[in-house]
Amino acid sequence: MHKSELQQSLKLLLAWKHLTVNALAVKIAESNDPKMTQAKVRRIASESKEPRDSSIKPVADYFGLTVAQIKDADYVQSFINGGALEGRPDAVDPRLKALINDINLVPDDRRDEVLDAFAVLMNLYKK
Repeated sequence: MHKSELQQSLKLLLAWKHLTVNALAVKIAESNDPKMTQAKVRRIASESKEPRDSSIKPVADYFGLTVAQIKDADYVQSFINGGALEGRPDAVDPRLKALINDINLVPDDRRDEVLDAFAVLMNLYKK
């Protein structure tokens, strides 16, 4: 049976975080969605039928992804390899790269304001 993009993404993310499907369900229930059961996560991870976005959202949120991103196994692979890995300070998260590209599109007369705000956020992130 051919795995869906979502199933491939979940397999990658679970391996990355060293989690089982059941452990993921428990962590999601504890952190942001008490209605997320082990059965729901198991269905999302194994069913051939694509679950609703509202069902996927708590899982995507847990990993810091959007629903669209978690449905794209290539994106998830680059997310994992591109800097989200713990212990790799030299790696850059692809979301950060996209943000930097967006900053470069800001008109010159406003760029300093945006860069100052970005510096403040980065300092908060480092703490």
